[in-house]
Amino acid sequence: MSDTESPQQSLWYRFVFSCLGACNTAFLFLLTTYGSDLFSGTAIQAISYFLLLGTGLCFLCLERDSWKGDTVFCLSVGLVAAILTLPGSLLWKDDAIPASYQMALVLSIAVLFVIPPVFYQAARQNGYTKARDILFPQYRSLFENAWSNKLLLFFAGLFLGTAWAVLGLCGELFELIGIDFFSDLFTSEPFAYIFSGLTFGLGVSLARERPKIIQSLLQIVLTLFRFLTPLLGLVALLFIITLAVMGPEKLWATGHATQLLLTLLFLFILFENAVIQSGEDNQAFPGPVQWFVMAVNVILPAFALLALYAIWLRVGQYGWTPERFYMAVIAVVGLIYAISYAVAVLTRWKNWTSHVIRANPVIAILVLVFAIAIHLPPFEPYKLSLKDQLSRLEDGRIKPADFDFSYLRFRLGDAGQKALENIESNRVLMADPVIASRIEQTRKQTYYQAAADRDAPDYLKLGNFVDYLALYPSNIDVPDDVRKAFVENYQWVLSSCYQEQQPEARCVLLNLDLNNDTQKEFLLISQYNAAYSLMRQPDGSWKTGPQLTAGYSDGSFKELQSALERGDFHLTAPVIQNLTIGQQLFQVEFPYILQ
Repeated sequence: MSDTESPQQSLWYRFVFSCLGACNTAFLFLLTTYGSDLFSGTAIQAISYFLLLGTGLCFLCLERDSWKGDTVFCLSVGLVAAILTLPGSLLWKDDAIPASYQMALVLSIAVLFVIPPVFYQAARQNGYTKARDILFPQYRSLFENAWSNKLLLFFAGLFLGTAWAVLGLCGELFELIGIDFFSDLFTSEPFAYIFSGLTFGLGVSLARERPKIIQSLLQIVLTLFRFLTPLLGLVALLFIITLAVMGPEKLWATGHATQLLLTLLFLFILFENAVIQSGEDNQAFPGPVQWFVMAVNVILPAFALLALYAIWLRVGQYGWTPERFYMAVIAVVGLIYAISYAVAVLTRWKNWTSHVIRANPVIAILVLVFAIAIHLPPFEPYKLSLKDQLSRLEDGRIKPADFDFSYLRFRLGDAGQKALENIESNRVLMADPVIASRIEQTRKQTYYQAAADRDAPDYLKLGNFVDYLALYPSNIDVPDDVRKAFVENYQWVLSSCYQEQQPEARCVLLNLDLNNDTQKEFLLISQYNAAYSLMRQPDGSWKTGPQLTAGYSDGSFKELQSALERGDFHLTAPVIQNLTIGQQLFQVEFPYILQ
């Protein structure tokens, strides 16, 4: 759409997009409110994704002169999204679909929303009809459409948010004079659905009428990224140097290294592509900065390789899971990007950006293929994970005591439940008392619990929790009745301590006299600066005492442990005393800190 279009054409877009948004959200409201009586949960999800994606693509691609072909394209991509939801109905019941599958599905649909319309718009603008031209159009068209689409939706969202703010002000004003009609109307669910769709569609049409505004926003965003790219590159370079000096051991112990490494990788790729733009100006950065960015591109594969190695370590320890499969696919995509950019710099350093812009469309198509394939056989990760987990149990790579039978039942769908039934019918496996006990425990569960949460209480019942606590003094004796009292009253705290067994995050158990009764009490301090006490009773039993909190502290938990080791701790009287009026005792409930 151009700035020279007639008022009649602008009116057409406003009317069509507003009606399209209102009808779409009205149907979604009816579907989510009353659809459960007519459709299964999976069918409702499929229809919802079809409507949302189809309508969203129409907002981006629909033109008055080519509306028929545009509509076919948008609905076709929406239909693909709906089809991708169908494997979930074969794996789980409607109320048992795990969050990991839902997140992977949302990411795949996001890819469908981002990549196909850019290629379609570029082909339409340049009049391409051949498959080769459609798949590899002019990069400038791809770049401009990709960023314009994002900013167009941003503008429409901003318009919607502003409209809701105006309605909120209206409702508040009329409430001041005792009229609740407007606030009740605006907060009603049908109105919220329809108004949101109508206003968002109107916002899209207004943004498309004024492409110069979108171009201005684009220049602002690109300018910001131009300055952020070297900063992010500096962070990446310093991290790799530090890691080479210190070693990666602490990185593997974090449990979330893969996510952070890939986040930095993809952010840098996004930022530098915003600066490279269509690649026509090779000097996208000033001279010294250009060389620095090139150097960072050379080390980019290290982040993807570290992420893949972190995944491989977890697979070696615990086997494949769908979450690790999804993360591995993302890491592979990151590695393809990183290697392409590093090769561009190393082989064509004088004109490396031209190689980057040739690689980007190919990688984008590959990402689209991955996004669809991971939900379809034979690449469906849940069945692959099930096969791997069972093979680890059968060949002895994992002990029955460490095998997560609950994961089969609650996280791997109907196939996982059938596998659990097959194990139960296998006399050889069921002859193992550990397997029989674990399966019996799994059958009693009503929902899935993480292995650490589920297994820690069993371990705690043995009274062995002192094995993973730091004791002060180190030679204190923890009697059996104290251990039992801690397990009965603070099992959830101990479970958290069980999961955080690194030395710098180890929970602390103190033995000291808290109330000046000449008998020492026990105080369990978690890594979150909260202390839980057990007090000795006159009959010799142990019961829960007051909870102490440190509140906000600049010091780390490791510094707290160092102070304990030095003996740098003492008891202090509270600043605010309790108050007794008659027989009524008023006690301090929250900590009071004098400045």
